Amino acid sequence: MFTQNTIDFLIENWMRNDKAWYAAHREDFRRDVYDPLAELLTALTPTLLEIDAEIVTEPRSCISRIYRDARYIRDGMLYRKEMWLSVKRDKHAFPGWPEFFFSLAPEGYHCGCGWYAQDTATAEAMRRLILRRHPAFIAANAAYRKDGGKLGYTLEGRRRKKPLYPEEPEDVRDWLDRRGIYFISHHPSLEGLYRETLPQEIGAIWRSMAPIYRFFVEAQTEAGRI
Repeated sequence: MFTQNTIDFLIENWMRNDKAWYAAHREDFRRDVYDPLAELLTALTPTLLEIDAEIVTEPRSCISRIYRDARYIRDGMLYRKEMWLSVKRDKHAFPGWPEFFFSLAPEGYHCGCGWYAQDTATAEAMRRLILRRHPAFIAANAAYRKDGGKLGYTLEGRRRKKPLYPEEPEDVRDWLDRRGIYFISHHPSLEGLYRETLPQEIGAIWRSMAPIYRFFVEAQTEAGRI
């Protein structure tokens, strides 16, 4: 699957920052970066569809582009040195849907579940469910408290300086006070990226996050998204 060539290509392509060089090495990109990401996605597809049968797992829909959007380039860098999988329901039929993600870069790799950008209506719906102690939230919080430490993932997202509901327990405020929310497992070493067991390791983390994902889906329902 992934090898040192994966990281070497990302670094060299980023440092060269040259369209002609990338064009001449497009097959290297396909072999060393794109195809391993597609292989990982294929290996994880049964787990993803077990969690949500409507998740889209086509590589072309899930694998990031290596080149940056020219409209937003301010530093002259044409290419990314990070690549990722973003796996969720069809973005046109289900806009703003939570995702499962995997990302790799020379600095390490990570995986998780959550929103790249959570809209206000969904955030408010989530808080209502939490305050009502909806069963989906109880299950999600229990799963995180049970498996987060064991499997090495944490709840993240920018936290408000002033609690919205100071009377709530700390483990509940941990959810309520986030501006955007996601659960992520960080791997600063690349050693695990090269293991044959990587799909099983990522799959175990995503399966443990299934109750969290279902709570996110419940928030979408509460917000009138489905």
